[in-house]
Amino acid sequence: NLDQTISGNNSTTFYNLNIDKTITKLILDVNNTTVKNNLTLTNGAIELNQKTLIIDNSSPAAINRINGYILSNTLDKNFNSKVQWNIGTTATGEYIFPFGISDTYIPFKFNVTTAGVGNLSVSTYPTGGTDASGVYSNKPNIVTNLNSPLYPDPPAPGNAINIVRRFWYINKSGGSGIADLTFSWAASEDPLSGAINTMIAQRYLEQINKWEYPPLDAQSSSILNTPRYVTVPNVINFSPWAITRNDHPLPISLLYFNGDCKDSIVVLNWATASEINNDYFTIEYTNSLNDEDVMWTPIGIVNGAGNSNTMQTYQFIDKPILRDINAEIIYYRLKQTDYNGNYEYFSSIYVDCRIDNYINTEIINAYCEQKNNCNVVTVLFKMPGEINYTIKLYNVFGQLLATTKGISNEGENITQLYINEPLKESVYIVILHDNFQLKTKKVLLY
Repeated sequence: NLDQTISGNNSTTFYNLNIDKTITKLILDVNNTTVKNNLTLTNGAIELNQKTLIIDNSSPAAINRINGYILSNTLDKNFNSKVQWNIGTTATGEYIFPFGISDTYIPFKFNVTTAGVGNLSVSTYPTGGTDASGVYSNKPNIVTNLNSPLYPDPPAPGNAINIVRRFWYINKSGGSGIADLTFSWAASEDPLSGAINTMIAQRYLEQINKWEYPPLDAQSSSILNTPRYVTVPNVINFSPWAITRNDHPLPISLLYFNGDCKDSIVVLNWATASEINNDYFTIEYTNSLNDEDVMWTPIGIVNGAGNSNTMQTYQFIDKPILRDINAEIIYYRLKQTDYNGNYEYFSSIYVDCRIDNYINTEIINAYCEQKNNCNVVTVLFKMPGEINYTIKLYNVFGQLLATTKGISNEGENITQLYINEPLKESVYIVILHDNFQLKTKKVLLY
């Protein structure tokens, strides 16, 4: 009737491991506990205890759950308690991670539809909290916000009352692989504002500290029974995940917003990594941010993409007839409005229309050093002098793939970006920022 502990210095390995405990549990107190063949959960629980349980068998049947479960009831803001399943790069099928709490079985299901996943690790924990501040303070350490488009410039708790009080972290070692994900949670972990018929899963983009929004019509969910669940099909990229009410989504991800001026005509460009219910953008300008009461004037509207989980690009041309013809420095901002009339503002930018502005900054080209095995991208660019610069490479999903920084020379420059996994043939976005302005260029890499 006592808890049992697996302890040691570094790792412990079992061929088969059977958990059959009625009122007690097995506690892991060694960094890595590996099961080479089968883990059977007959009764009772395994407590990960900030450690890693490794299933070193690629079969979906390697974990056999009868009544037992892997306990997930403690705060784990760094996602240290995790299960790693060594699926390999050729296996497909549904892999069920049998998480649970004392009164509810809450499995996470990973249905591999296209092979290439490699080693898959999953971690999940409940936030607890009886108010928005409590939920917010228990969010993962790598997540910087829970903001929603419904609350422009929100206080710290942001959208905390509308999310399921549980987070997930998913990671894979393989460079490819596609899967359908099913997240489940207990009724006691429903949002503080209550669960609704349509709950949705959202992925957090660590590189840009924004929330991505998968398309609504692709997800399915149910809150009729416990556990509740949400299924997201055809997922390629992973990282932290949250579940939220579809009427209070986490925010649209703006990838960039910049402008160039030539002969007093300003061309504004921006892109989103993901969108939800995005009706339109309003472009606003002002001649100064120094006044106590800044007056922003709308000068145009551009239709949004509605719902999207791929990068969308936009452009607006501002001619002097729309604004003060004598203005040399113009400030712009975007206002995004959804189908329900809710809106948010994005940070403002400025564009310099003086003759001596930095019109010489330019991305000339980007190409792969080695065709069909591209993990080094060479970027040619032009700069007006010795200036600190940052160059970033994004894919069409808005994921940051590589970054480099340096100090430019006047005229043409060359630098290289190093990518962890070889790039597939596709269109990518190169962004150059030199502290004065931001330039972008679409390139085909393969």
